[in-house]
Amino acid sequence: MLAIIQPGHGFGGNYANFTDPFGFLAWTVLRQGGANIPEYLICGGNGLDYEQAFWPDEYPEHVEWFQHVNGNGVWRRRR
Repeated sequence: MLAIIQPGHGFGGNYANFTDPFGFLAWTVLRQGGANIPEYLICGGNGLDYEQAFWPDEYPEHVEWFQHVNGNGVWRRRR
């Protein structure tokens, strides 16, 4: 399981956008040949922009909401 919580790429000061499906974090996690790719992705934070997986092509199946009003959910990897 991988959790990306409060990614902070806007005013948060991070050097990279961790939610970018073509960014460095996604490349590092998803391009391992499949053996060690997390089955679940938790996406969330304090805001209203977390109603779909950050990497929807790889994690299309919604599993659970932690707080539906703001998103904050769990998605399962494509099989």
